[in-house]
Amino acid sequence: MRKFYLFYLMTHLSAQGSVMLVGGNAESYGGWSDDPYGWFVQQADSGKIVNIDVSEASDWYPAYFINLGADSSSHELQIPNIFSANSQNIYHDLVTANGIFIEGGDQWDYVQTWKGTLVDSAIHVVFNNGGVIGGTSAGLAILGEIVFDAENGSLTSDQAIANPYHPRISFTDDFLDILSGVLTDSHFNDRGRLGRLVTMVARRAQDHGEDILGLGMGIKTAFCIDQDRIGTVYGKMITVIHQTDDTELYCVPAEPLRFTHLKFHQLLHGAVYDIDNRVLVDPGENMSYYEMPYEYLNNYSDLTINGSNQSSENYGEIIVTGITGDSDNWWYGGLGTTVGDTSVPDAVIIPKMWTDYYYFPNRIIGGLYGIVSDPPKFVFYLDDNCSVSINENGLMTVSNYAHILDAFPDGYAGYLNGVLPGISDATLHYFTESDTFDLSTYYIVESIDDELINSNYFAIQSLYPNPFNPQTTLHFSLMKKGIVKVNVFNIRGESIDEVVNEFHRPGEYSITWSGENVSTGIYYFKMKFENEMKVVKGVLIK
Repeated sequence: MRKFYLFYLMTHLSAQGSVMLVGGNAESYGGWSDDPYGWFVQQADSGKIVNIDVSEASDWYPAYFINLGADSSSHELQIPNIFSANSQNIYHDLVTANGIFIEGGDQWDYVQTWKGTLVDSAIHVVFNNGGVIGGTSAGLAILGEIVFDAENGSLTSDQAIANPYHPRISFTDDFLDILSGVLTDSHFNDRGRLGRLVTMVARRAQDHGEDILGLGMGIKTAFCIDQDRIGTVYGKMITVIHQTDDTELYCVPAEPLRFTHLKFHQLLHGAVYDIDNRVLVDPGENMSYYEMPYEYLNNYSDLTINGSNQSSENYGEIIVTGITGDSDNWWYGGLGTTVGDTSVPDAVIIPKMWTDYYYFPNRIIGGLYGIVSDPPKFVFYLDDNCSVSINENGLMTVSNYAHILDAFPDGYAGYLNGVLPGISDATLHYFTESDTFDLSTYYIVESIDDELINSNYFAIQSLYPNPFNPQTTLHFSLMKKGIVKVNVFNIRGESIDEVVNEFHRPGEYSITWSGENVSTGIYYFKMKFENEMKVVKGVLIK
C-alpha cells in the first residue's frame, strides 16, 4: 500500500485539492457556518464526506454535510489508536471519500496516533486527487507544513515572547503538510495568541531559514482555500503574518523576542487572500481603502510612557475604552474610543499588556480597534515594568521591550458590524532595550541596539553633505571582510534603490548616491553587514 501511495503522489501532484480551515467554536444550522460548509460540500462534488477524530467523532457533522447536499453515505469515523489508523478497511473508506474533515481536540493526539499511518496516507491521496480537506481547532492546527504539536502542552503569548525557546514550543515537520509554507493557529483572537504565532514564525526563520506564513484563525471563522491557494474569509476574522524584505529577527533563549517589519493583516468576512503571492486580492465589503498623508511631524515633547501605569493610555490621540478582565468584551462590542491628550500624535497606547491572561484578547484587539479609526494610527503595546521615552523629534527609545503595530502604509481598514476591526498591510515590531523607532516618519526603524547584535565590525562615519542636492556620500569603515548591502528608503518605508550589494575587504569606503530622479524629502540609508544594521537619515532639498 505504501508503494502505491508513493507512485500516486509522483503522478498526481498537479491535482491538489482545496482546504477549509475553521478557527473553532460552534457551527450551527442556518448560521454563519452554512456558507463555508456549503462550499466544502461543493468542493467535494456533493460526494461522500467523512469526519474523523481520535477520541469521539461527532455524528453532527455528517448530518450537517448531508443537509447541505453531501452524499447520504457521509459519516463519522473514530480512529483512536495506531492499530486502527493502519486498518486497511479504514484506509479504503477514507480514500473513497471526496472530502475529509478533521475535528478538534488535542493536536498531539493526532500527531502521535496518525503520523506515518495509513490514515496519514489516505488524507494525502484524497487531497492529491483533487478532494477537499478541512479541520477545526486542533484539526486545523495539523494541516500546515509546520505543526505546533503541543507535545509538552499549550503556551500563552506572554510565555512565548519572553522566551522564544520555551520548552512548550515544539514542532512536527513531517505530518500532513496539506498547506505547504504555512503554520496555523486556532482560537486566535479569543485567546490572545498573536504573540505565540509571531514567536513560532520567528523561530522557524531563525532555526531553519524558513519564510513561513503564519495564519491565525478566529473563532466562528472559516478560511476556504481553493486549488489555486486563494482563500476567502467566512464568518469573523483571520490574522496573517509574514516576513518582508526588511524583516530583522533575533531569537535568543531566555531573552525576549526581537524583530522589525513583520507584515500584519487582520482580514474580515468576505476578504480574499492569495497565500502564494501574499497579497490581498479583495478586501471585502467591510474594509475600505485609506491613503495616508506622508508628512514629517514635529509636535512631540519629551516624555516617558510607563507600561505599569494604566493612565499612560491617556498620552495617545485615541483612548480605547472597555478593556476589562472579561475576555469576551471585544467580541460583543464592548470596546469604544475617546480622545486622549495627544502627547503622542496618531497613537493608541495599551499599557499592562501581558499582566493578566484574561486581558490579552481585549488588549490586542483594543489596539487594533483604535488604530482602525479614521485616520489609522499606530499602537504601542507596553508590558508591566516596561517603558519608552520619546524626545522632541519623535525618536522613541525602548526600555525592556515594547510592541508596535504600525498601520501607516496605505491599505484597507474597517470594522465588521461596527465591532471587530480589520486592517491590511500593517507592520509589526517587537523592540527590546535600547532599540529606537522614529515616530515622526511613522514606521522607519532608526536602529537595533548595537551591543545586542555585536555591531562592532563596521561603522558609518558620515553622510555628507546633509541636507544635499542632488548627491550625497556615505562614508563607512569595515573591520573585517564580508558582504555590504546599502539600500535607500523613502519616507513610506519603500526601498527605492539598492546602492551596493557586494563583497568588501576591511578598510574605509565612500559610496555616492544621487537623488536626481526623486523628489524633495527625507530618505533613509540602511547599511547591512552580515546580521548587523545601521540607518542614517538624509534630507534632499531641491
